[in-house]
Amino acid sequence: MAFLYFFLAVFACFMSYVAIVCLLSRFQVFSKKYLLRKIVSKSCPMRVPRSGDDGRSIDCFSTYLAHADGQPFCMVQSLQNDEIGCLEWDGEKYSSSIKVDLSTLTNDRFEILHHFGLSDVKYFGLQDFSFHYFTRMVYLRIRFYRAIKSVDQYFFNKKNVVNIDRAQVLSCIHDMYLDGSGVGFSESSLLTRIHKYKWVRHPDKQLLLAKIKLHIKSLVEGGELNVIRGGQYSVNGKLLTTITMEEKNEREFVAAVKHQRMILFLTLVLVFVGAIQAGIIKLPVLIDFG
Repeated sequence: MAFLYFFLAVFACFMSYVAIVCLLSRFQVFSKKYLLRKIVSKSCPMRVPRSGDDGRSIDCFSTYLAHADGQPFCMVQSLQNDEIGCLEWDGEKYSSSIKVDLSTLTNDRFEILHHFGLSDVKYFGLQDFSFHYFTRMVYLRIRFYRAIKSVDQYFFNKKNVVNIDRAQVLSCIHDMYLDGSGVGFSESSLLTRIHKYKWVRHPDKQLLLAKIKLHIKSLVEGGELNVIRGGQYSVNGKLLTTITMEEKNEREFVAAVKHQRMILFLTLVLVFVGAIQAGIIKLPVLIDFG
């Protein structure tokens, strides 16, 4: 009798284990379909805008299926029952329509790219997507970063950036040449180097662009820059001589200002001493030797 009870207990444990495994398997299938439906319902078009107002308003997913080695081979387009409709990569573009059985894919075979405004969030697998997408922490960080950039842009727009001087332009072009980005640059790339991309949203950006064009035209006429293809410019050897002269003039100007300040200080001291000797200014007697 005891053996029968033991057998029934073991059998009950086994059936409970089988039931739990079945429930987990069904839950995994259900969660996989649920996540895929949510992703596919917001699939991106073939061309995703990544700039301007169109880029800022975008909110969609580009989903790819990958081989075991992690190399994507098709782009997910639809989900019908247990089949995923994809566009297969033909070596140049995603073009050929194929069907992939959902049951043959593990969670880590999905690569999901969320185009969230001008930001891109990449998920490696459905588990990675479900955790970060529903906790929203990554999106809170993005919104916080955007808020900081918005405040920074606001204060930048309040600044008068049109009065950019020649020495700053020369120094920036020289730095671009040294790091390799000055071999063919334009007015906009030079402004981006000076003010980053904040100048694009400045209310006086057209005046700023006109001012930088005037500086570049002056450098071209002076022989410091050469005009090359497509409105691009390259650095000439004379630029170094011009920068050296500008730095020398700057040092002489600073030295002259210091010299004038010193002369002014000594003049005030002499005037003060003369006023004391003339009796105009009377100082209290500290020691009376009389």
